[in-house]
Amino acid sequence: MAATIVIRNLPDEADEAQIRATIAETLSIEDLELLPDKGTSGTKRLAIVQVDMPMHEAEQLAQRWNGRIIGGRPIQVAATLFMH
Repeated sequence: MAATIVIRNLPDEADEAQIRATIAETLSIEDLELLPDKGTSGTKRLAIVQVDMPMHEAEQLAQRWNGRIIGGRPIQVAATLFMH
């Protein structure tokens, strides 16, 4: 099992390289997908990041990252369990 970290409220100009550079110093990324966030009003993006770490560590990481500013926006971060 791997943990999935969902990062919401990313600016439209955020690209995969920028997101990887921002979080790669903290953890090893298995997979990253950058998508439009259709669940919000306005134009925002979200990143779905697969990481190989226990769920409790992913939840702690999400709590520490929640509210950080990327591209002038406070990001919203949540961790969930991903099963292959």
